[in-house]
Amino acid sequence: MCFIFNTFCWVFIFAGKEVYGVAEKVVENQDIIEIGNNIQKIRKKNGISQSVLAEKIDVAGNSIYRMEGATTVMGVDKLINIADALNTSPMDILPARFQRERKSFTQEKAEQLQIWNDLNEGNRNIVLTMMRMLLTEQQKCF
Repeated sequence: MCFIFNTFCWVFIFAGKEVYGVAEKVVENQDIIEIGNNIQKIRKKNGISQSVLAEKIDVAGNSIYRMEGATTVMGVDKLINIADALNTSPMDILPARFQRERKSFTQEKAEQLQIWNDLNEGNRNIVLTMMRMLLTEQQKCF
């Protein structure tokens, strides 16, 4: 099963383990603890109780307690629902190591945009044609 959230972080559920990518990463216990802590911190900052948050995302009353206490692992769908209910980004809930990758990703996109802007119109058309061809070939593989 594969989910995509934001534009660059993938989560695969395989044999009960969640693997994050661009470069695949296995979620560690410390990550689960940090996710729980982040949910609790954002929830309290917004003045929302565990029971109200549970109601907003349609889970059992003790589910938020277990998520914040790192005694259960949530799927991406729950992470996104929690982020929406707390009016925040799923990236704000993820561990700090994913935040660093987010900044790196942004820097990479800025560099790509600068290169694009430096190309003349003719070369941009060539790049677009090549990208479309690559995308077509890639889609054939899936």
